[in-house]
Amino acid sequence: MEYHIVTDTVFPSTVSPFLSNRMSSVFPRSIQKQYLCVSKDELQSVCNSQTTTFVLTAPAQLSGTYASARDALSRFQNTVIIDSKTFGAGQLLLAELTAKTAGSARFSSIVLKRIRALQKRIFCLFTAPYGQADYLSNHDKDKRSACSMFRSVYTIGEEGHVRLYCKIFARSDAEALFLCLKRKLHLSTQPVAVSYYGKSDEAHELCNRIQAAGHALLTAKTIQTDLPFGASGLLSTAILLSEE
Repeated sequence: MEYHIVTDTVFPSTVSPFLSNRMSSVFPRSIQKQYLCVSKDELQSVCNSQTTTFVLTAPAQLSGTYASARDALSRFQNTVIIDSKTFGAGQLLLAELTAKTAGSARFSSIVLKRIRALQKRIFCLFTAPYGQADYLSNHDKDKRSACSMFRSVYTIGEEGHVRLYCKIFARSDAEALFLCLKRKLHLSTQPVAVSYYGKSDEAHELCNRIQAAGHALLTAKTIQTDLPFGASGLLSTAILLSEE
């Protein structure tokens, strides 16, 4: 079927043939404010065709995009709005899985059910500037560890809130994410997604580690959103876990 995929936290990838010319991002054009929710006009501008459009938004608990999309696109009968329960690399991976699913059949409730099932199996990890993700996850806000080589790695729980996944001894965020992801790599044959904001060198390091482990890659840049982290740079990665 003819379809289009819109995300609100990552630039479209040029790597995946499934996403080629199928995916775009919608994001604030005005950058006077550090964090800004996508406007109704911007959402409507990318969903004004007769093509079925899947709008993948960041978790409703963290961003206003989901509510804006529901309000702005309520009259668009061919638009499907999905709270992805993830962002960055997780949203990129869900976009790829949506493209594969939508491309295999005509749209139906079965397709949507399949996408929502895949959504629940996406395992996303990320690092963020100290204090921002800590605030969201209600983690211990005491003084920063005296040892700067202890890295905080976060994930997003099923309810859409940020959680501290672990603190790990690592020389870089890329190493910390790979060490946390490594134990999951054997659970999936799907490509691993990586996205970054202002950390291109570390993203390159992480990608090299993942490729050396034998996995294909999806890559993208994280974009400025109303999510309250990432202003100073972040790195994220995601993988689809096997069905239990």
